[in-house]
Amino acid sequence: MKRLPYEVMLVLCLLAATVRAQETLVPFDSAGRVERLDRSLEDKLNLFPEFPRFVEAALFKLPDSSYVLEIMYDDSAGRLRARRALTPDEASDLRWRVMQAIAARAPAAVLDRSGRKRFIAGNLALALGYHGWAIPVALRVGSGSAAGGLYLVTAAAGYFVPLLATEHSSVSRGTASLGLYGASRGIAHGIMLGLVAGAEDNGRALVGAGALVSIAEEVAALNIARHADLSDGDAVAIGVLGDFGAGIGVGMADVTGAFDHSDDAAVGAWVLAGSAAGLATGGLLARNVDYTRGDAYIVRAAGALGSLATITFTTYGDPDNDRVYSATAMAGAVGGLALGHVLIRDHDFSSDQGGLITLGEVSGALFGVGLVTLAAGDRGAGTSTYWTATTLGAAAGFTLSYLLFDSDASLRPKRAPEMGMDISPRLASPAGTPGFERMPSPPEMLNATLRLHL
Repeated sequence: MKRLPYEVMLVLCLLAATVRAQETLVPFDSAGRVERLDRSLEDKLNLFPEFPRFVEAALFKLPDSSYVLEIMYDDSAGRLRARRALTPDEASDLRWRVMQAIAARAPAAVLDRSGRKRFIAGNLALALGYHGWAIPVALRVGSGSAAGGLYLVTAAAGYFVPLLATEHSSVSRGTASLGLYGASRGIAHGIMLGLVAGAEDNGRALVGAGALVSIAEEVAALNIARHADLSDGDAVAIGVLGDFGAGIGVGMADVTGAFDHSDDAAVGAWVLAGSAAGLATGGLLARNVDYTRGDAYIVRAAGALGSLATITFTTYGDPDNDRVYSATAMAGAVGGLALGHVLIRDHDFSSDQGGLITLGEVSGALFGVGLVTLAAGDRGAGTSTYWTATTLGAAAGFTLSYLLFDSDASLRPKRAPEMGMDISPRLASPAGTPGFERMPSPPEMLNATLRLHL
C-alpha cells in the first residue's frame, strides 16, 4: 500500500505529459521570428517589470485553443518558472503589445540576417573578380595608377555598399542566394545584351554592359526574393533552372546555325531567351515544390547526367551534322531535370547531402575515364568508349551516393512518433504576482525526463 501514492503520481505525470506534448509554441510576432523573448530583448522592451530577474518568456497554444504564457526567472531559490492562462483575445493582445514594443524599441529583433554575411562576402568577391577591373576598362581609364586606384576603390565598395545598404533590412538566405545569382549571371546577361545591340566589336561596351546589368539584376533579384519570401532552396533551384535555360539557349543558337554564320546578335538573343524561360520555369516550380538547397543540387546533377547520357548515345551514331549533339544534349538535360524532380519527391536533402551526391557523380565520371585510360594504355580508346565510361561512372556514383542518403532525407515516417515530457524542479511563481499560478508542490520535487514510445 505504501507504493500506491508513487503509482498514482506516475499516472498523473504521464497524463501531464500527454497534455504538454500537445502544446504548440506560438511566436510573439506575426513574421514568426521571435519565438521566445530572452533577457536581452526584455531589457529593451520592458514588458514584464514584475520579474526583475527575468530569463525567458514563451507563449503556447493548447488543444482547446486557449493559451499559456510561460515565464522563466531567477530567484533566491534558483531558477523558477511561472505559467499564466490566457484567452485567445488576451494572447492576441499580448502579441500586439510585443510587436508594438519591438517596432518602437528593437526593430532589429525581427530582421532575418541569416544570409547577410554570405551576401556581403559574395559582393566583395564579385567586385574583386569583375567590377573592380571592368569599370576602369569601360570608362577608358588609361593611366595605370588611376586604373589601379579605381580598381581598389571599386573592390572596397563591394564590401561597404552592401554592408550599409542592409544595415536596417532583412537579408535571408534565400534573398542572399537570389541576389548573388542576379549579380553574377547579370554579367553574362549584360554581355549578351551588348551582342544583341550590335556591340560585338566594342569590348569596352560589352564589359561595361556586364557591370551595369549585374548591378541591375542584383537589385531586382533582391526585391523579388523579399517580396516572394523565397527560401534558400527555392532561390537556388530557380538559379539552377535559369542556368540550364541559358545552356539550352546556347544549344538552340547552335541548332539554328547562329554560330556557323557568326551571328552574335542571334546567339545573345537565344541565351537571354533561354535564361528567361529557365528562370520563369524555376519561379513557377518554386510555388509548388518546397525545395531545399540539397534538392536543388540533386536536380542540377540529374540534369547534367541526362545531358551526358544523350551525348554518349549520339556518339555511337557518329552523325555528320554536329548540331545533332546540341539537340540531344538539350533533350537529355530536360529529361534529367524531370528525373531530378522525381528523385527529390517526398525528400528534404540537406546541402551537405546534395553536395556529396553531386561529388559522387563527378568522382564516378573520373573513375570511369580513369579505368578506361588504364585499360587502353598508350594505344588509347575510341571516343564512344570514353564517353560511355564517363556516363556509366557518373551514373554509378550518383546512384550510389543517392541511395546512401535516401532514407535519411525521406519525409516518410521511419518509426512511431515519440511523446515526451520534461518536468523541471521548483516550478513556482513570485509571491504576489497577479495572474500567475503556483504549480503544485509534488511536481516541484521531480527532476526527470520521461519518454513514452507509442
